Amino acid sequence: MTKWLSKTLLASLALALVCSTPGWSASEMTEFRRLAGSAPYRSTSENRLIQAMGRWQPGQSNTAALAEQARLLFNFQPRHAPVRQALIKLLKSMSLPASLQSQELHYAMLQNLEPQNPAWQKKLADLLYRKHGKHSVDHIKQAYSVLNKAFDAWDAGKTEDALRLFKQAYLNQSPEFSAIYAYHLRDAGRISEAKAVLKATPGAGYLQWIPDTLRALEADEMRLSQPGLPVPEQISALIGTGQLKAAADMLPQLTDATLKPWYQAKIAERQGRYHDASERYLEWYRLRWQKQFPEFVPVVYKAQLEDLNSLDLIALKFRTSTQLIQQINERPQDWIDTYRMVVVPVAAHDFRWPASGYVSSHYGYRLHPIRGTWRLHEGIDIETRPNVNAVAAQGGKVSERRFDQACGNMVRLTHTPDLNTLYCHGKRQLLTAGTTVNAGQPVIVTGNTGASASNHLHFAVKYRGQYTDPMDWL
Repeated sequence: MTKWLSKTLLASLALALVCSTPGWSASEMTEFRRLAGSAPYRSTSENRLIQAMGRWQPGQSNTAALAEQARLLFNFQPRHAPVRQALIKLLKSMSLPASLQSQELHYAMLQNLEPQNPAWQKKLADLLYRKHGKHSVDHIKQAYSVLNKAFDAWDAGKTEDALRLFKQAYLNQSPEFSAIYAYHLRDAGRISEAKAVLKATPGAGYLQWIPDTLRALEADEMRLSQPGLPVPEQISALIGTGQLKAAADMLPQLTDATLKPWYQAKIAERQGRYHDASERYLEWYRLRWQKQFPEFVPVVYKAQLEDLNSLDLIALKFRTSTQLIQQINERPQDWIDTYRMVVVPVAAHDFRWPASGYVSSHYGYRLHPIRGTWRLHEGIDIETRPNVNAVAAQGGKVSERRFDQACGNMVRLTHTPDLNTLYCHGKRQLLTAGTTVNAGQPVIVTGNTGASASNHLHFAVKYRGQYTDPMDWL
């Protein structure tokens, strides 16, 4: 079992989303909001969880309910060892899923909770090639090497070159590679080819990704054939079938001002204009959700291959709720296409968010799909516009300011003897060594220096001599 919350709850959410207004069950929403808004209630809930774990045995009927509660508490107290250990213990006890892709998700969650545990690296390395069906290891490695070039070409607006490369990377026994090729065909408006790829993929597909995508395509085609379709539904169906220019041309006809930035974001991300998409998503969030969820910080995330297309895994990485992500993004599915964006509401912890932009990479160990080696990504990457200030996540003192071959122009802040933060790849540093800094004070101007391929901030947290997940602090 890799889902944190019950299938009944997910089904209720899906029904609410499809019918009209997205939402959780009242009890789940109440619990999450109470935990977000009340430290005493979190403390009481944690004590109850710890007491229950003292009596718990593997196989007990309340295991799923305890896992749900531990997961909710972990969102708000990720550094509290008893909550983390309870979650790890409960997850380990759950039955291993049947599909290889679902097993990979199971171990990826455990690795996020225990990044230093080599057992999870071994399990994930074993699954890396097995999950792609009967294709040879050499064939899979070649596909991965071509895939990065395909994504780069797509983001550069070279659609035909990208589709040629996606086709070259296509593995017909792999749900992952099949779906990637299919949704790029879809977003290029080549619907019949996309449907053919999806129909040729064996099995139901991981997270129902393949059949969901096929059903959505067919539903959008059907909607566009109906006369008198309302403008928002027409725009949505046009975007869903890759007719992006036609969708953009219809935007002036919208009468609901909150919908315009939402559709602008959907169009921009499919064209590889991620900064434009991110800004429109945040504008839409402010119009649609900010008043309803003032206790959360909205963060835009561009999903990566290592997220395994799972909103559950993305929610875990951001220390938030899968269901809240689904509600905010008005989607019943618990999956997301690679390199597509999602608005993630994050419960604020001790640090403030260090830069405006979208997150493109998380902390954690990465398995190189071609070399088969592991490497620790020591922080998070926030893609920014040029000349954006990165600010101090917490008050402290500048303990280091220099140029580093990997980190570029960097600044390190010391907050306590055990805690410091690192700001990398700056165009220039704004502070000198020894300067006392307040939270929110500009530290560097973001840039592309050092070992960097884009204008971004690499933000890292070092605690007691070890790099730790920034999302445990932000």
